[in-house]
Amino acid sequence: MISAATQSEGDVMAGRGVVILGSGSLARSICYSPAAVCAAECVVTVVSTTPSSSAEVCYVADVRAASSGTPVPFRALSVDRYSAGSISPILRRARPRIVLNCASYQSPWERTRSPSAWTALMNRAGFGLTLPLQAAVAVEAASAIAALGPLPSSSTPAFPTR
Repeated sequence: MISAATQSEGDVMAGRGVVILGSGSLARSICYSPAAVCAAECVVTVVSTTPSSSAEVCYVADVRAASSGTPVPFRALSVDRYSAGSISPILRRARPRIVLNCASYQSPWERTRSPSAWTALMNRAGFGLTLPLQAAVAVEAASAIAALGPLPSSSTPAFPTR
């Protein structure tokens, strides 16, 4: 199920947008930069499994864009889970030029917020141990992108290793 927090049907500029999967600290940093400096008109759609998180990211980014006078509106969407089936309709509607996967089933901050035997193992082995948890979303996003036809650029930005 897809629910729109701030997006109305048909208001996305085809081929000039960016879809960001995730709403954590990496996604926030990425959104807040173009909000302040982007000169070209572009729609950024933030998709997360937590509607309030994607809405908050978009709200702050919209405020930054408005105060900076940049033509970058932000739209929040949520999905029940990151799957090709839930991502595909969003990509079909947005037709973005770029898809950034900033989502992961493992937060790099868990070891500081909720220490456990698992986070102790991550500390010893390195955050790379969680690569399969990060790759799961990337594989689903790649499947959704491949089904589109003409492919947008996609990237999975690096997560910190320690």
